[in-house]
Amino acid sequence: MSGNGLLAGSARTVTTIAGVRAAADAVRAAGGRVGFFGTSGALHEGHLTVIRRMAAECELSIMPLFLAPVPGVTSDAVPAYDRDFDADAALAFDAGVNLVFRPAVAEMYPDLPVRTAVVPADELAAPWENAEDPSFLRMAATALAKYYNIVGPCRAYTGEKDWVPLTVLRRMVVDLSIRAEIVACPVVRLADGLCASSRNRRLSAADRAAAPTLYAALRGGRRRRRGGRTGRGGDPLPAAATDRRGGAGRLRRGGRRRHARPGRPAGRRAAAAGVRRLHRHPPVRQRRGHRPRPGHRPSTLGLATATCYPLPVTREPLPVSRCP
Repeated sequence: MSGNGLLAGSARTVTTIAGVRAAADAVRAAGGRVGFFGTSGALHEGHLTVIRRMAAECELSIMPLFLAPVPGVTSDAVPAYDRDFDADAALAFDAGVNLVFRPAVAEMYPDLPVRTAVVPADELAAPWENAEDPSFLRMAATALAKYYNIVGPCRAYTGEKDWVPLTVLRRMVVDLSIRAEIVACPVVRLADGLCASSRNRRLSAADRAAAPTLYAALRGGRRRRRGGRTGRGGDPLPAAATDRRGGAGRLRRGGRRRHARPGRPAGRRAAAAGVRRLHRHPPVRQRRGHRPRPGHRPSTLGLATATCYPLPVTREPLPVSRCP
């Protein structure tokens, strides 16, 4: 049973922990699955993609909208972008959420300050060069552990974009025996390759234009790692532009035999593959016995006698897609 079959048309907002538990217990008692997606708001297409998957796989989809300064829990590392919880709730309901949990601070933390927190070990973040602030990881782990205890056994959805918190959550549910199945969803990217993120709105115009460069460089490096050389712009060279034997064979040129570099266009095959070849003038040969005039330097023009460039390739904008 899936696809919100038990709660079709019952989208609503709940403000109490008892109300969330009652709804989740009713669905599980009827044999349904409960899905939970933890977020702090400012929804974008990446969030909505996760919500749609959760709604398709679970009979009850729950999403919290809660963010308030809580001593001992919240962190200054949380990005200070604006949140419109009413707009977020409308987007979540349209994407398939059945229940939005919007508690007051007193409902979530009746006895402040919080003196018990989940503190991930340092070695969980160390392999990722401490990409996340430890205080942020403590806040995320503590808040999500509390949510998982409120909801009960569930499928806990999260995105792979936040890889370090995902690593912490996977270990947390094992170490603390939390009855939640972590479901990681692939990264959603915009048309230019930049991943969808609430933090994008904090970029300046220049930074936003430069941001997709890193992903393009990573894709190019992955192609080279897999053995496929690329031309300008990260586009793979035509298959016909490389030697049939992977560039390892010998080619004849000018009566000599030489090795072709792997993936490098060579000879007539380059022209057949649509690769433009630019020839420079050969160097001027000096006559025997000729003595150059004082201050004259022999020309080095033509030392690079054959330089191959790929023909311009029209690149269509990338669709909103998932990271491979």
